[in-house]
Amino acid sequence: MPRSCHLAVALLVALAAAGGAPVLAQSDAGPQRRQLVAPGRLSAAEATALIGRSVSTRDGRDAGAIRDFTLTGPSGVVDHAIIASGGVLGLGTTLVLVPADRLRVGAATAVPQPGEGAPMEVTIDLSAAELSEAPTFADDGTVRTLTGGR
Repeated sequence: MPRSCHLAVALLVALAAAGGAPVLAQSDAGPQRRQLVAPGRLSAAEATALIGRSVSTRDGRDAGAIRDFTLTGPSGVVDHAIIASGGVLGLGTTLVLVPADRLRVGAATAVPQPGEGAPMEVTIDLSAAELSEAPTFADDGTVRTLTGGR
């Protein structure tokens, strides 16, 4: 295994041990991108660690940032990520729903700033064109969200 892969694995293991990242497994996308274990079964703690993270599409375009997650069923299974995209300073921002099992988390190539912990790169397994077709989210109070909606 190349040294860069060892470094990526070490960063992810250290972050997971610190309780700040989801449990990860290798995906078909290569050594730098990983798929969440048990797609559709992202825990609330894992999802919370991803809120506020910037997200890119699989073709490298900026997708926005994870704003929240929707929950389904009586036990509150994490179902979809709510991605805030577009806009400037919160004006014109569109909230779109992306299935949680389309999220990929991997080691970022950037060096973290002091106190930031290991860097993570979050991508969604959608192209920019597919993301533009994603359903929008309007918080009408009927959908439970991780950060406190209904």
